[in-house]
Amino acid sequence: MIKNKSGFTLLETIIVIGIISFILPIIFSIVFSITRQQAKVYVLSTVKREGDNALSVIENLVRNNAIAIYSDNALSSQVCTTISYDGGSGSSFYFSDKDGNWFNFKTTIDTGLLKIASDSSILTTAIDLTSVKNTQISSFNISCDQTSSITSPIVSIQFTISQKQTASTRIEDLASLNYSTKIKLRSY
Repeated sequence: MIKNKSGFTLLETIIVIGIISFILPIIFSIVFSITRQQAKVYVLSTVKREGDNALSVIENLVRNNAIAIYSDNALSSQVCTTISYDGGSGSSFYFSDKDGNWFNFKTTIDTGLLKIASDSSILTTAIDLTSVKNTQISSFNISCDQTSSITSPIVSIQFTISQKQTASTRIEDLASLNYSTKIKLRSY
């Protein structure tokens, strides 16, 4: 008499369920870990892209156009001729170009967020250099040094850009990057 086996035994079914119940939490923890890391990478890349853009615009405008530094937009009080000058958040730090126009970089508040903006005598309104609505500037400082009257001034710019604070306290939702550079003014 031949016995035809057509299904799984109870022992085989219990062993398979036990193996699945052991492997399934490991798989889910790996998937959730990858998802959290992707969220962190996205937040960091957004903050980095905004910071790189703002720093690039500031560097290019100062390096290619600025010839002198003033404390007012009337360009009557030149600063940083032989001493250090701290322009703070940029509200009293103006650059002049070779055509006699002024431009500056300062912090502004847009929809409750601190942003870096560029303003000039040619523009009617300031241009926001940090355009994404979920990034903000937490500090911005601009200063200059000139070691002697025959050397060009060196402009120092520092700022911190971060992800807009959300209700989430998860570490992967928060990102902050510090930027700092020094730019030597060209002599025309």
